Order: sequence, then structure tokens, then C-alpha cells
Amino acid sequence: MPGKEFRDVVCSLAERNGLAMAETGQIRIFSVDDHPLLHEGLATVIRHQPDMALVAEAFNGRDAVQLFREHTPDVTLMDLRLPDMSGLDATVSIRREFPEARVIILTTFAGDAEIQLAMDAGARGYMLKSLPPRELMEVIRQVHAGKRVFSQSLGHVPHTSQTLNPAKQSAEAADTKQAPNKAKEPLAQSSSERGFRRFADWFRRL
Repeated sequence: MPGKEFRDVVCSLAERNGLAMAETGQIRIFSVDDHPLLHEGLATVIRHQPDMALVAEAFNGRDAVQLFREHTPDVTLMDLRLPDMSGLDATVSIRREFPEARVIILTTFAGDAEIQLAMDAGARGYMLKSLPPRELMEVIRQVHAGKRVFSQSLGHVPHTSQTLNPAKQSAEAADTKQAPNKAKEPLAQSSSERGFRRFADWFRRL
């Protein structure tokens, strides 16, 4: 049957890239980050969650918007800094077309300004990459269930309106094309290294 042959080819290509064909009831996850190591780590962790499937990966903002259209995932993990645009701009673009999109910002930056912009852009969560993988999986489940989750390690989370419309969100997030404050870079690198080490530890335990 041609239909079965086509599906077998699609499944084979997906498996080769660490992706999966989601089964009924699984949370369909989309990962957006410009670090291959993070993609590999997330793919490994998600592969061991019976209620989840990684359906797509993107390494920049433009591909993120296009692949979201193609896959319409349940939950998107979005890096804050991408090569072509900020993760917040990508989030605004996605939510302009898909207002119910559930996006979790997964980043190394813990500043109040970044958190505020993420909330204004409509993100359902804001997590640091130093978060243990088991906790990240639980955050994905909570956001999929409709909750808004922000990392406890962020400390104060600024208040924002939850009724901001996509058009206003685009204006609010316009400034995010500029790089975050350079003074925060050492903290970001340290947090990123800790996050990658956590994924490495996770691999060894699998």
C-alpha cells in the first residue's frame, strides 16, 4: 500500500533525527534553540516520557514560525536568543496566528526585564536551562494542562496583564531584537553550562 510505505518513510526520517510520530494522547513538543547539544538533550529526555513526543526542532526564529504552522505542537520550548530574531519575536509571530499556542521560554537569562517581556509576549512559562530535566518535564505537563509556570529560582516575577492582544504584544516585544545586557553574560554562561551538565548527568542515568 502506497499510504503505508509513505508513513514508514516519514517515521524512519523522524527517528533518524531524534523525532517521533506522536501517538494519540501524547503531548506534542516543539523545541526551538540554536544549540545542537540542547536539542539532543531534550530529545533524549522526552523520548523516555511515555506521554510526550518531540515532533519538530528549529534552530532559528523564522524556521520556528514556519514549523509551528506545519506541526501545530501542543507545547513549544523557545530559547530567548536566536540567530535571526529573538525568541520573544518568534513567540509573538506564532501567537498572532495561533492565539492558543503554549510557549515556554527556556533560557539562561533571569532578569526582570526579560521575564516581563516574555509574559507580555504571551509565554505560558519562563524556565532557566539549569532546571533539572525531571522538573522541566513536569512544567511541560502543567503548561499543557493550561497553567502558567515560572521558575521559582527567578525570585520576583513582575506583574503583567494576561489579556494583552497579539498586535500589542508585537509592539511590546519590538525592543527584544537588541541583545540582553552584556553585564549578565557571565551569569548566562554559567547557567548554560550547569544546564548542559544536568542533561549530561541525565544521559548517564538512562
